[in-house]
Amino acid sequence: MHPPGFYRALARYNDTAEEPLYVFHGVLINEDWIMDSEDTFHEAAVQDFQKEIEQVVQAIHGDVTIPAERGHASGVYGVDVSDYVIGWILGTEWNPFMVLGTNESHGDIGQYEGTFYSTTDASPFEHWLAWQMDYATTYEVENYRSARPMSFTNWPTTDLLDHPSDDSDPEDLVSVDPNKIHTQGLMKEVGQFASYHVYPYYPEFMHMDQKYLGGTDHREKKTPIPLTWKS
Repeated sequence: MHPPGFYRALARYNDTAEEPLYVFHGVLINEDWIMDSEDTFHEAAVQDFQKEIEQVVQAIHGDVTIPAERGHASGVYGVDVSDYVIGWILGTEWNPFMVLGTNESHGDIGQYEGTFYSTTDASPFEHWLAWQMDYATTYEVENYRSARPMSFTNWPTTDLLDHPSDDSDPEDLVSVDPNKIHTQGLMKEVGQFASYHVYPYYPEFMHMDQKYLGGTDHREKKTPIPLTWKS
């Protein structure tokens, strides 16, 4: 969540801008809750994340005062910028060992069937993601009678591709597939989308794969730049 000043600045700019700024808004999860147990279904992790979801939804609607807490934004959120938030992106870059641990611990959980989302052939972790997406949409619909397109954070480490040029374990350990999560009811009209964090320097396969190394950018310069190592 951003500090209150971010929302005030966004509203102030858009009040006079010929072309308003629109944002995708994230909801971070406290990874400390889940890394030790390697299980996103850990009760404390779920409660903490759903509380964060509620506060972020309240914040964009200008409807919450959050007390000071170390490492967390706080203050009076009194400006409604919900018209300028065009989508939610839940979570962070998922640690592959945590995803694998969740899948192994909840292999019998089955598929998710919620109000706005369901899953087909999904892993337990994808089931968990659908649950959180459903929680966020349900909370906003019930409290503010509004909904917006939904996604969750993903990244190359847990994407759907094989990376044969990178022999490090994490890059092909497990995948998180957004195609296993489906919209229902109102969200069939509102929609969902896939979201990936991509960096020019990570993962290493981006600097190892020969097809990638043969590419050029708009300046006709070779990209990506091969990694060099110092002993």
